[in-house]
Amino acid sequence: MTHIESQNLIRDIKGDLESLSMRLNLITQESSIYSDHSTQNHPCNSPKKSVLPLDQNHYKPNPVNSKPKNPREHHRFLYYKSVLTNLIDVKTTIGLEIGAFDRPFFSPGQGDISYADYRTTQELKKLANDTPGHNANFVVDVTYNLSKINLSDIPKKHDYIIASHVLEHTPNMIGFLDQISDLLKDTGFAFFVIPDKRYTFDCLKPLTSLGEILENHFNNLERPSFRHVFNSNYYNRPLKPGDVWAGKTNSESLSRIPRDVKQLISTAEKSKNSYIDTHCNIFTDVHFYDVISELIKYNLVNFAKAEVYQAQTGFIDFLCILWKSESKTSDIHGLFPDLKSRLIHSHLTGCNSSHP
Repeated sequence: MTHIESQNLIRDIKGDLESLSMRLNLITQESSIYSDHSTQNHPCNSPKKSVLPLDQNHYKPNPVNSKPKNPREHHRFLYYKSVLTNLIDVKTTIGLEIGAFDRPFFSPGQGDISYADYRTTQELKKLANDTPGHNANFVVDVTYNLSKINLSDIPKKHDYIIASHVLEHTPNMIGFLDQISDLLKDTGFAFFVIPDKRYTFDCLKPLTSLGEILENHFNNLERPSFRHVFNSNYYNRPLKPGDVWAGKTNSESLSRIPRDVKQLISTAEKSKNSYIDTHCNIFTDVHFYDVISELIKYNLVNFAKAEVYQAQTGFIDFLCILWKSESKTSDIHGLFPDLKSRLIHSHLTGCNSSHP
């Protein structure tokens, strides 16, 4: 082997290690920031016997579990779970959860629910064992391996589909939403929990424009692009969401962490030939509302109605419920008045003083 060949080999090995390190860092950062809040004294951890009207600071969800056995079922998760539990009867409906990993909204046996993921059950268990903050004992068995089949190949029609912290990973968001719609009954809905960039390590990354989302769809993008991988590394900026909400930190004014651009280019170039999991879509709650509203208005996605809710105080993500039928409604706002107050209707009513 010549000296030049040796140098090229060393460079390729370094690039592979950088790519692997980036994937592990992404999972570790997500695990860390998404479990930022203590659950020890939160009201969701005490037993509840009935559903009561809720306010923003003291909600009392439907009885799910008196105290979660899964340590990753923090108060944010339990809040979203209580909303979902009041939208459906899990025992009589058909559901699908995408990317449940080791924290499913509903456990196997609670109802007719399937699980889809891009990794096998064993791969997820190994990932949970290798990643701080995760627990392989809670990994659910994967029903549909999406590395082997497409979402559209799943045979059932579902009453609801859950995807928590999944939409930001999809290279072709419109294509993904279309497949979700095809798997829903006419009266069904999709339940998305989406990170808001202002409260995560995405805080410095540029928002994903409608034009970029359309371009990714019309180009039938199947894996994260050079831009997605490069930006995820170049603009990565860990922060404490609690400091943002308390006004101690302005996420938009944080300084970028200096990094070796040539090294990042080398890593991003590998996206041409391999799938490098990263955040492809970067949103705030109001920006996402604007994007999804345009997609629905011009029939670019097969959904009739979007309910997008501002991030609740102290949370790092926001809720979006996409209804396949315009006529389908729920009385969820009667049970969760805090949701009604955070429902985004327009640019004018979508902003309130609760955000820093």
